[in-house]
Amino acid sequence: MTVGIIVAIIAAIVIIALAAAWYRRRGGGADAELRQLDMRSLTSSERKYYLEDWMHIQGSFVDSPGVALDSADTLVGKLLQDVGYPTDDESRLLRLLSVRHAPSVPAYREARAVHAKRNGGETDVDTESLRVALNSYDGLFQDVVAAHTASSDVATRQHEAEATS
Repeated sequence: MTVGIIVAIIAAIVIIALAAAWYRRRGGGADAELRQLDMRSLTSSERKYYLEDWMHIQGSFVDSPGVALDSADTLVGKLLQDVGYPTDDESRLLRLLSVRHAPSVPAYREARAVHAKRNGGETDVDTESLRVALNSYDGLFQDVVAAHTASSDVATRQHEAEATS
């Protein structure tokens, strides 16, 4: 091997090692920060409230899509706050959500953008965009409710489902 090839290989290894360290630090930082938060499970009555309110929001979409999107944004924000996520800084919130709810975060970010665009007075937000945004809120909503349901509630629901089948 020539000296140039050896130097290129060593440089590539160093770059990969630095990128891996940066990635671990970035993810580890959010994970460590999340562990320091006072996260909690929803009580069964809170879970019921959230699920019923969510069904109402989805049902209202046909008649008032913009109002439904506003309600979805408010309810998801309240849910996140109730389970312990800090909601005062959106970039921090998204970083923390990505630790446990990574698949839902990009769509949630897009839903928030559609909501902001609509509330900013832009008139070109069509119903299809609102529908997609509502579905995006739904993805995070369902994920957070499932992740923050007390294990005893999960066992009770599983037992009830087995008893009815």
